[in-house]
Amino acid sequence: MTPLQPPASPSRAYRLILSGAALLFLAVLTVALLILLLDDARERTQQQEFSATLTAIAANLAFAQAEMTAAAGDTPLTAGQYDFAVRDDTVTYRAGGSCDAQEVGGQVMSVERLPTDAFALLVWGDYLAPRLVLTGEVAGYPPGTWALTLPGSVHRRIWIQVTGAGRTLSAPVEVIFSAGDCAHNAADVIFEQQP
Repeated sequence: MTPLQPPASPSRAYRLILSGAALLFLAVLTVALLILLLDDARERTQQQEFSATLTAIAANLAFAQAEMTAAAGDTPLTAGQYDFAVRDDTVTYRAGGSCDAQEVGGQVMSVERLPTDAFALLVWGDYLAPRLVLTGEVAGYPPGTWALTLPGSVHRRIWIQVTGAGRTLSAPVEVIFSAGDCAHNAADVIFEQQP
């Protein structure tokens, strides 16, 4: 019986490759952890910004809602009739400030044909979650004026309604944009309160 021989020690090249593989594994693990930490931090930052935006909007809405309630009063609802209509039943298209975006805006006018900040607009449509757009000073515009910039130049259809005191005050108005149409990528919609 031959005595057992001790195993031969691994070669120098084998040890270098093994050490390199271990270091590479640790580097990949470290990078993966850094990516997870950065992603988590980014999500927290976005959540804080979103919460701050909602807080700011809620404060502005409380102010605007008090005005809307006073302006809308207790006007009785009549089936098939709205308090507001689009001036001349038309949406006016023009060239916007940039070909990379689409713009929609206009004014809200009272029965006396004066700009009023007592109402807001509900805007929704393709590639656009429903949002409440404020008018005038609360939104940083002249009285009764409102605006919304939509990123990108895409085929898009949106709808706009005047709202106030917890109800819709106009029929939805349709605005249609075509991708790449820089001559008609801004729409003006003027709502007038009906007597």
